[in-house]
Amino acid sequence: MILCINFYYDDDQQVSWCKYEIVVDSPRDIQAASSSKITSEIPPVVVTAISLKTIFNEKHKANEIVSASVICCHKAKIDTPMLASEWKKPGLLSHFTVVRKLDGGIFPLGFSKVLADRNTKAGPGSTVLSMESSERALLNCLMTELHKLDTDVLVGHNISGFDLDVLLNRAQACRVSSSMWSKLGRLKRSVMPKLFKPNGSRASKGIMSCLSGRLLCDTYICSRDLLKEVSYSLTQLAKTRLNKDRKEVHSHDIPKMFQASESLIELIEYGETDAWLSMELMFHLSVLPLTRQLTNISGNLWGETLQGARALRVEYLLLHAFHSKKYVVPDKRRSYPVKEANVTKRRMSHSADNRVAEELEVEGTNFENEVPDNDHGKGKKGPAYAGGLVLEPKKGLYDKYVLLLDFNSLYPSIIQEYNICFTTIERSSDGIASRLPSSKTPGVLPELLKNLVERRRNVKKLMKSASGLELQELDIRQQALKLTANSMYGCLGFSNSRFYAKPLAELITLQGREILQSTVDLVQHNLNFEVIYGDTDSIMIYSGLDDIAKAKAIAGKVIQEVNKKYRCLEIDLDGVYKRMLLLKKKKYAAVKIQFKDGTPYEVIERKGIDMVRRDWSLLAKELGDFCLTQILSGGSCEDVVESIHNALTKVQDDMRSGQVALEKYVITKTLTKPPEAYTDAKNQPHVMVALRLKQSGHTSGCSAHDTVPYIICNEQGSSSGGGSTGIAQRARHPDELKKDSGKWMIDIEYYLSQQIHPVVSRLCASIQGTSPERLADCLGLDSSRFQSRSTEAADSDPSGSLLFVGNDEERYHSCEPLVLTCPTCSNTLDCPAIFGSLYKASNETTTKVQPPQEPTVNFWHTMRCPKCPEEANVGRLSPAMIANQVRRQAERFVSMYYKGVMMCDDESCKHTTRSVNLRLVGDSERGTVCPNYPRCNGRLVRKYTEGDLYKQLSYFCYVLDTERGLQKMELTKRMGMEEELNKVRGVVEAAVSTVEKMRDRCAYGWVQLSNLLFTG
Repeated sequence: MILCINFYYDDDQQVSWCKYEIVVDSPRDIQAASSSKITSEIPPVVVTAISLKTIFNEKHKANEIVSASVICCHKAKIDTPMLASEWKKPGLLSHFTVVRKLDGGIFPLGFSKVLADRNTKAGPGSTVLSMESSERALLNCLMTELHKLDTDVLVGHNISGFDLDVLLNRAQACRVSSSMWSKLGRLKRSVMPKLFKPNGSRASKGIMSCLSGRLLCDTYICSRDLLKEVSYSLTQLAKTRLNKDRKEVHSHDIPKMFQASESLIELIEYGETDAWLSMELMFHLSVLPLTRQLTNISGNLWGETLQGARALRVEYLLLHAFHSKKYVVPDKRRSYPVKEANVTKRRMSHSADNRVAEELEVEGTNFENEVPDNDHGKGKKGPAYAGGLVLEPKKGLYDKYVLLLDFNSLYPSIIQEYNICFTTIERSSDGIASRLPSSKTPGVLPELLKNLVERRRNVKKLMKSASGLELQELDIRQQALKLTANSMYGCLGFSNSRFYAKPLAELITLQGREILQSTVDLVQHNLNFEVIYGDTDSIMIYSGLDDIAKAKAIAGKVIQEVNKKYRCLEIDLDGVYKRMLLLKKKKYAAVKIQFKDGTPYEVIERKGIDMVRRDWSLLAKELGDFCLTQILSGGSCEDVVESIHNALTKVQDDMRSGQVALEKYVITKTLTKPPEAYTDAKNQPHVMVALRLKQSGHTSGCSAHDTVPYIICNEQGSSSGGGSTGIAQRARHPDELKKDSGKWMIDIEYYLSQQIHPVVSRLCASIQGTSPERLADCLGLDSSRFQSRSTEAADSDPSGSLLFVGNDEERYHSCEPLVLTCPTCSNTLDCPAIFGSLYKASNETTTKVQPPQEPTVNFWHTMRCPKCPEEANVGRLSPAMIANQVRRQAERFVSMYYKGVMMCDDESCKHTTRSVNLRLVGDSERGTVCPNYPRCNGRLVRKYTEGDLYKQLSYFCYVLDTERGLQKMELTKRMGMEEELNKVRGVVEAAVSTVEKMRDRCAYGWVQLSNLLFTG
């Protein structure tokens, strides 16, 4: 924006480092320029990237600067993206590096000549490399150069969380004069502000005040906002986004590099490369034009937008809107300590109302300065209100087209559809908004959202006829409008927002749930299509068709029927999937059909499955990707299973023979707070590694929000699995492992059983022809450790095995046998089913074939123990004895059910407990979160379910049954069996009556018709 100043005057007393300074008495004398001629061109800005190399002083426990590199672009555009060919033009860039000798040391031989040669090559009068004798001299030189450049934007990777903090603290420690260190900004200062530690990745207020007059662009913060990566380190981003390799230099290696001129030049080049990569990443992400657009829309400060303050940006947008309508806005809620704020961050980001966080996290919401509401406690309780509706998925592998239909900006559209606003909702005295507004007058929120949506629609229309840089500029503008509109709902449900309104947020999510459910009902009952899953604002429809055109026609019909019900809400086709593997809520993988220039092509899309999580090794992810590709390939089940088994066998052979690269064993996890703040650090591998890094003087990879890599190891000579030593104590940074390779070796058994097997077995759960035991065999593991539970309680309905299996033997194969004990010798015997046993004995008698018989086969004939002598009543079981023993066994299973033992469904955890954890995370039900969360993302399920109990009691009834089998026999054979069964029926009658009464009391076997039938 260009400003027109009507009245001003000069002041002799300069208070800033600006080249020209004036005084304006009244803000009314400053106005935005209205002339199109004046505002037609936006002047470029000066952008400077900085990178520091430091060493750790063990005595003073402080980082000390040994070199500083600066790259400057003198004409950077802020209104449009800049291509690499533009900002890399000759004459636009300059660079400078200053290095100092180490305390008590000297520069290596020949370095002065190298320095002189470099400066000579740069041109007459140019200095691109300077050497100083002390850290104080280095800082003075650096500040002087920055002052000469007079940069508008200071850029760096993690510059907010590390570089500026070190720079100002060292200036204070070295007693650099205020006339020098204050040149870091544009405001002259005489007193150094209090330099608190940076709040997470954001710079503290003291640091920001030293930068007054300049913008701070941290590519670490920006990349977290705009990208989804395994790690946000400069090395990772340079590789994935810029396709460049970066050499990492640790602080403890730097002193060695001062021993030779060549290695010192390498260190200088590494510093220059880091500054260059930060600059390149900023241009690659179009950070300046995008954040400028976001700032223009919201009317807040550009510097706050660059620091990731999305909640504040939405707040300013609403402040302007309500102020223009002459409303009095609520006061800002008071701040809380950072520790409490971080607790709230965890609760909000994992609550059932995950949507609140997601709406603000559309571009990566920063919650570091945000605080809890008083009525939320300290984050231990559940969410403040219910979130979006997540349907139970119909799990399995779908080999015909699946349609994904999604509501466009559901929550913003609900606000417009139902005119939900502070100004339209009538609330009761207790603050509850129980019904939708009746007012027809548009509220402020709906009007504001309507304006944003229309502006975005107009921009997208312009994009159709635009090209080149104009197209990129328009794309950035529409992206900024979309992000702002989608973030609007978040401020209503976020407890630290000035506009926090729980009743409105509740009402919006309630309407969202009702809309999704009504859409599912319409699709299933009116249109007769199968909905296999739904989540908050989207549904998945299984078409059952192989023809994509016909499948899309189904989507068109659904869209037409749904959209005509609403004024502002719109559902649209978001994806067409050729094949889909639906695992559980929020977890699926599918082959998505996409089009480029009218030509279809296939890509595999993964949502929530293990391969997209950071806490799995590259080896596990690669194998998971391979298995997923095979499963979704469309090949025969036999071929898919065989290829998976062969791949697992080969991998375990390669691992045991040492043919797998070290990098593939690396697991990464992000620190949510400083490592020393963890109370359970001894149980968390990444925290233990970070603590060791910090103790050894490392400056990166060991602070809050850093991603820590580690490998699980064993000490040489110890057994695999580490014995009694925990995983966290055996975790080592890859660099530690390289240095101490003689002491530590990779724990192969851990990676096979806890990394590879869980990933593969979960993907193959719906595939016939394999099982967890078989997969364990392929990996060379003890298969008995991975035997499937009888009901697979974590994922399946146990009733399926009762209702849909025709063979009794198969139906009850997992049940425990009925065991009777001899009253004389205490011998135990597993009782076979009465009918089957007698029928088998009858057939053998008829055919006069007498093969060797099991002792239990004749039990129901003799009613006595086969091991006792056949004398009088020795070893004979009376009807009362049988009934009593059957009752005791049945009661044992009932007791097992009522113990309520819960087990984590994650195979790598298997935590067992009877304690109920009432914490809520995501869409989990209360009491199902694993106590090992966040180290484990599994859910607690009953180890022995009501289905298991009902099935076991039904099995006892089946064993003692003397009626059902008889009805299925031919009439010619029924007479003989009737006589045999009559001999046994009276003996087991009491036992049958006992166990049937217990089974019939089990509510699992009953259906309440009142829940299914409705009368008018």
